[in-house]
Amino acid sequence: MCHYFDKLIYLLLSLLSASGQVLRTNLDDRCFLDGGGSTESFFVKESLPLGSLLGTLRVYGDPSRNIELRLQNDPENAVEIERRTKNLILKKSLDKEGIDGPSSLSFNVFCSRIGSDDPGFTIPVQIRVTDVNDNAPEFIGKLPYTLNISELTIVGSRVFQGMRATDKDQPGPFSTVEYSIQPGRFSDYLTFENPLEGSLVLTKHLDYESLRTFKVGIVARDQGTPHRETVSELLVTVLDADDQNPSFYYDRYEVLLPEQIESIKGQKLMVQPKDIKAYDKDRGLNSPVFYSFNSDPNNDNYKYFELNRNTGQIYVKTTIPENEILSPVTLVIKSTQFDNPDRYALTTLTVSRGGIYDRDLKFLQKTYYRRILENVPLNSVIVTLLTNKPSDRRVNFYVSRNEEMNFSVNQKGEVILRKSMDYENKESHIFEVIATDGRRNDSALVNISLLNINDWDPRFRYPQYEFFVPAGNDFNGYNVGVLDVHDGDKGDYVSLEVKGPYARAFDISNIGELSLRDISRINSSETHIVVVAEDSGIPPRRASVPVVVKFASSHQGIERGLTASIYSFLDENILLFLVFGLILSVCFLIICCLIYYICRSKDRRRKQRDANCILYNSSSTVLNDSLPARENQVRSYPKRNEEGSPNPLYEEDTSGLSGRSSSETLMSDPERPALNPMNPRSSSKRYSSRKTSRVSPAPSGSKKSGDSTLHQVLKENIGNHNPSLIVSSNEHLDSNEDGHLTRIQWPRNSIPRRVKKLSWEDELEEEENKDRDITTYTESPNIS
Repeated sequence: MCHYFDKLIYLLLSLLSASGQVLRTNLDDRCFLDGGGSTESFFVKESLPLGSLLGTLRVYGDPSRNIELRLQNDPENAVEIERRTKNLILKKSLDKEGIDGPSSLSFNVFCSRIGSDDPGFTIPVQIRVTDVNDNAPEFIGKLPYTLNISELTIVGSRVFQGMRATDKDQPGPFSTVEYSIQPGRFSDYLTFENPLEGSLVLTKHLDYESLRTFKVGIVARDQGTPHRETVSELLVTVLDADDQNPSFYYDRYEVLLPEQIESIKGQKLMVQPKDIKAYDKDRGLNSPVFYSFNSDPNNDNYKYFELNRNTGQIYVKTTIPENEILSPVTLVIKSTQFDNPDRYALTTLTVSRGGIYDRDLKFLQKTYYRRILENVPLNSVIVTLLTNKPSDRRVNFYVSRNEEMNFSVNQKGEVILRKSMDYENKESHIFEVIATDGRRNDSALVNISLLNINDWDPRFRYPQYEFFVPAGNDFNGYNVGVLDVHDGDKGDYVSLEVKGPYARAFDISNIGELSLRDISRINSSETHIVVVAEDSGIPPRRASVPVVVKFASSHQGIERGLTASIYSFLDENILLFLVFGLILSVCFLIICCLIYYICRSKDRRRKQRDANCILYNSSSTVLNDSLPARENQVRSYPKRNEEGSPNPLYEEDTSGLSGRSSSETLMSDPERPALNPMNPRSSSKRYSSRKTSRVSPAPSGSKKSGDSTLHQVLKENIGNHNPSLIVSSNEHLDSNEDGHLTRIQWPRNSIPRRVKKLSWEDELEEEENKDRDITTYTESPNIS
């Protein structure tokens, strides 16, 4: 059953596949969108011109043969389909901001199949508009902008806020606005605090009197590429501030009293050139001023006049006595602002008599004295000559002929310098000045005294001096030569001084005589010095000249100079040498003490070492007399000695040596190596002669008793150090079969493998013991 069921399923699947192929062959895909979509979308720029292609519909079929396309639901009527194509054409301008055209398009395209009864298809189409930088920024508010600013505004202050411009483009770089000042004549007065904000800052000081209004260009620019900008104007008005004092129209005024002065009480005086008037220099404020006398407590002339506070007019207050105001008097008038008493101005009013007092021209002084510096610049006013007619323009002044080239007098009576003065040529100038008005004359004497100034440097006759001192004249006090020096200032005297490394060897007088003062300070045949000249002026002036002094070529003179220089150096530094000598003496004493201490220490050690050597040599003598001598080849060593031999280890031979024989003492025990009795740390050694010798027989009689005594001392000394004098023939001595010794060697394990040095003293002591232990024996003739 299962097999038939599988075949049935396979048959059904085959039928379904065949039917699908038939359906696919007969399917009509016209009016379908490519890719299986259901809508069409296009992106275009808002700057796209009319008649441009918006896009091509991706629909199957050919509009010129088998499909038909037409628009539906297009309220803007901004698009059309190109005939017999699938292209969408723009008919109306687009605008992303929606101002000049639609910001987007949405419509349907109906597609129908030609030659088919099937209903058509509706294709939704979306046209999306992208933004471009097509709008420039626009300023908001009333244009042009205006700004009123005080001239006292501090530089760096914020003077304008709220300036704003907008860009209609979509948010982003196209609509971001930056502000700046357009370059121009007044562009350096203002700047923007931040380019992205519309706040202006003052960058230059303002002055109402020089600049009252000005214009600057304001630029608003977006960040597009290329950017768009808009320019507007800012009208700036500078406001006046109270920063100026009042001012009179004229620097000085004059009044001439009438002849009948008794009858003019309360009368207004005629002021020349015009009535007194002052104004505020801050024209923008134009503050009112009032007038007053700037009275001098010592001047009583103010009491005769009255000044109108508001108008500045002058009136005669009281009767003026005939003996008053015989000469012109000066009154000081002050104008002050009402709103600021600190702002004021001053002028002068000169009052003089007329009538009968105006007949004779007179100088107010008959003699004028002045003292001036000789370097007063030209055209300077030296003195002012006053007459009783200061306001009379007919008065002229003349200078006497003797000084008319040097001085002149103008119409104001001011004596002016016309030629440079020189105290050295003339110390004073006295001349007469004549004043005349055409009918009357008067004269005055002017006495001008000059004050000297130091305007000349001392001058030497030659730029360099060179002198020669002959042989035999090199002694103190010898006149080397004369230097000529001169100062152009009258009354100044010149002082001379010698400078340089050899300055102490020479002396110079104020008249320029150069002489030897200390020949011992000269150590060469040629010296170079500098002579400095200084005058007595205030401030003093200086000049210098090089001087070369050559001496005759004399070896004795040079040697004497060198010797004198050495003595001079010692004299000048005697204290320093004394200190160094004292220090060296102390160091020498310390070194002597150390040497003495070291010698004493060595002597003490030597004495102690000698004492030990005496004791050790005594013990060695006993051992040497009792022990047999080592030879290159020992013939025979009997096992026992004769009677009376002090040491049983040695045996006499018939062919012994006279005197001492070389031997080697071995002190050992079975457990440790043989040691030197005087130095337990070192092994005792005796080196024998290379020639074969025999041990002489032991002496008898009195020598035997003496040897016994020394042997006893040796035993006691060896007993204190606890060495062993028993030599085992098995361990220390090599013997032949008959018991004779053939070779002497060190005991086994007698020398330690590791030696530890305790101190340098131990090493020194060990070296001394080595030297002490090595003894040389001379050969003696054989005693048969």
